Amino acid sequence: LKLLPQRQEVKVPNIRTSDNIAVDVSVIVFYQVKDVSALMDNTQDPISEFRDCLIVDVNEHTMNETWASWVKATHKLSDIRTYQTLVSRAETLGIQIGKVVFKSFRAPDLLQRIVDKAVTRNSEREEEQQKAEQEQELLTLQAKSSSDRVHYRQQEQQQVSEGKLKVQAAEHDQLHKQEGELLELKLKKQRETNKNEILLQKELAQIEVEKSAKLHENERTFLVNLFKDTGLDVTKVLVAKNSKDPNSHQVTLQQDPDAVAGSTTKTSVITKTTV
Repeated sequence: LKLLPQRQEVKVPNIRTSDNIAVDVSVIVFYQVKDVSALMDNTQDPISEFRDCLIVDVNEHTMNETWASWVKATHKLSDIRTYQTLVSRAETLGIQIGKVVFKSFRAPDLLQRIVDKAVTRNSEREEEQQKAEQEQELLTLQAKSSSDRVHYRQQEQQQVSEGKLKVQAAEHDQLHKQEGELLELKLKKQRETNKNEILLQKELAQIEVEKSAKLHENERTFLVNLFKDTGLDVTKVLVAKNSKDPNSHQVTLQQDPDAVAGSTTKTSVITKTTV
């Protein structure tokens, strides 16, 4: 007697649907003996017990189903909730039912051929549907990839355009900065030139003033000496000098002819006024 988890295939023959079609069903029972004493006290053949309980549970599931609906609902034969009689009896025997898996069914030959063809057609339809779905997914993926590529190219072009704009903006700013610096330099040089010209003009003006002052000083010295030597009338000389018409006044210096050589020179001043 094995106490490790085990499995047992059980065939349930001659199960009939509500439209009186006989079906043989095969399921696999996964179980484990938990209480040896209970098992030994209540049965001598647990597999037969399993078969009897499965017949009851599968019949209860099948008797209210038509053949078509039963075929569509075979997945319920793998649901442990379908086998309440089996689970209850196994607990009495000290056995724990892990799960029951539907393996296959067998209908009468003619019906089986029909079923096989239907299964084949269903399989083909499923394959075609899967193929169509795969093709649709592929088309969707290709469209998405194409859209992604277009979007990526647009982003790349936008980035390139933005980069060019940034470079152009930087070049423009640099050029504007250089032009500003050049203009500032020109203005600075112009200010320095103007300043130098102003300084030069001031120096020239100062030279002219000094020159004029020196000329006036020389003239004043000359006149003073002249006055001392000749005894000129200062008023007449100044009037003649400051007249608007220089030709209206003449100042003539002449020597006395009666003077003796070697004697003191006598000079007379003749002032002529022309109106």
